[in-house]
Amino acid sequence: MIEKVELTKGEVKNLRELSGKTQLQAANDIHKKSDDFWRKYENGSRVIPSYYVELFCLKNNIKYPPFA
Repeated sequence: MIEKVELTKGEVKNLRELSGKTQLQAANDIHKKSDDFWRKYENGSRVIPSYYVELFCLKNNIKYPPFA
């Protein structure tokens, strides 16, 4: 079962920056074609689902949950 994490918009940006990726590259890692998805997570207009956080961490060799 996936541990539910709720990242703030700042943590979402920090997670992406930790990976060294652009918003588009981060969106592609969670199987989205547009950087608009990631941008909305970073500006707080959408909450990133836990399963996307876990997928992003797995693809970028970042411990999950991040910032724990």
